[in-house]
Amino acid sequence: MQISNFLRSGFTFERDEDFLEFKFKMFNYTLFIIIIFSSLFALLSDLGINDVGTVQTRVNYTYAFLSLLLILYLRGSKENFTAATVMLFTISFCVFCSILVNVPQDPAKVIWFYFLIFIAYILRGTAAGVVMTLLSLSVFIASHFLIPEPFAFNTIYANLLGLIIGSLIALVYTQKISEYEARLH
Repeated sequence: MQISNFLRSGFTFERDEDFLEFKFKMFNYTLFIIIIFSSLFALLSDLGINDVGTVQTRVNYTYAFLSLLLILYLRGSKENFTAATVMLFTISFCVFCSILVNVPQDPAKVIWFYFLIFIAYILRGTAAGVVMTLLSLSVFIASHFLIPEPFAFNTIYANLLGLIIGSLIALVYTQKISEYEARLH
């Protein structure tokens, strides 16, 4: 199988489906990256090289497996794209919340929410990006009060600003890309 065929989930796209084809490719790249790196992080933990704890290690293996299932589901029909993206966002959000709780030693654990927000904007547009931003901000603030080792004030402030600024930049970009796409059709 050629890589481009894999990234298109085996589908042929019409000329007016160029943007959808891009989204399929981006989605498959994202899933492939998740499979590779979630498996790698879990393996490194199992080997004692970068221990993230038993729970998070199992979560990472499960995340990789569910991402593989999403690749297969996406190959079923182009119409599966919307449901598959919602599943990815939900699964990823749960995994990243798990990291907040289960990996207190990770100083960069909030970064995963940035990636989720960015992918939500790219794959599903403004509404999905805004929803993922609001959910990410909410869980980040709530985690400060709920996890045993809360964030320092400067960390909270910097991450809240970063999430908001990153989301606003992605929002402006997504709106412009949507305008361009609408002009093409």
